[in-house]
Amino acid sequence: MAINKQALVAAVTKFRTDTASAVKFTDADLTASAITRHRHNKIMAARAELLKSVPAEPTAPTMTPAKVLADRAPRTADQVAVAQHEFGIVERLLAAGHPLEGVIRDATPARLDAILAQIEVIPAVLGAGQNAPEEVTRIHGQVFERLVEVGDAKATIARDAQRAYDEQAAWREVVVDAIEGRETGGGLTALFHADPEGFEALMASNTEPVANADTAEAVRKLDRTFGVNNAA
Repeated sequence: MAINKQALVAAVTKFRTDTASAVKFTDADLTASAITRHRHNKIMAARAELLKSVPAEPTAPTMTPAKVLADRAPRTADQVAVAQHEFGIVERLLAAGHPLEGVIRDATPARLDAILAQIEVIPAVLGAGQNAPEEVTRIHGQVFERLVEVGDAKATIARDAQRAYDEQAAWREVVVDAIEGRETGGGLTALFHADPEGFEALMASNTEPVANADTAEAVRKLDRTFGVNNAA
């Protein structure tokens, strides 16, 4: 599902405007309790409207970086022989003082496959002790990035699929956070990492952050009054 960022920014902006108007609602012909009830009804209506814009729950990609790397393991005798030859070169480069990051950055796909196949005996992993799993993960990330850089088709598909997934999940969390009045900032943090452009557009739309923060607090107060617990 493609994300219409402009429409989502507009929907969140309208929600801010509608809730700001709702918490200020007044009517001289109504009692204080009736005004409070009207305010909360308007807030719930604004939530219902924004709910229409919530992106669908994204489907996790089937082609992942982990699968791409796992599928590159040598299986035939010829592939094993090539991997052994290439890893011999890797060992000589490391022994000559070349950093592993540089070796990976300049590696061919065949050399990357050799690094993956022999990753457990790479000095950086052997010397990491209890942190070896983290070191393996770090190296896997570097190898995957290099595969994308050299144009590996599966790696490129996996990268694009993961980006699309992260972007849709982040926007969904942002909109749900707005509806439910969450104060964690988890959605915005996710959006900052997954879609920097979208994050900037959303931030730019918040032209009155102090007033909007006051509105959000007034909404939470009304929720408490009517026993609505949205924050998860």
